Amino acid sequence: MPKNGIVFIIYQSILPFFLTTITLLIHALTLKRFPKSVGGQLAGFAAPLSIGFVVDAAGGSFFSVARLLVGCVFSASWLFSA
Repeated sequence: MPKNGIVFIIYQSILPFFLTTITLLIHALTLKRFPKSVGGQLAGFAAPLSIGFVVDAAGGSFFSVARLLVGCVFSASWLFSA
């Protein structure tokens, strides 16, 4: 294996640690700086846009939105069941 391939594998092995750290810091700093009501306001803005995007991508079918929402409910219940 060439030297560039080994360096690539090393970087790909280390990268998830830094991505996780940065993601956690971004969420923590956002929650510390903004009041609690900002999350609800952002969700109220983003939810209709995302549902409209899914309906448009599915060719006007709301069935895909229903499957997405059911999947989100199941995944959230699985994540927060502990």
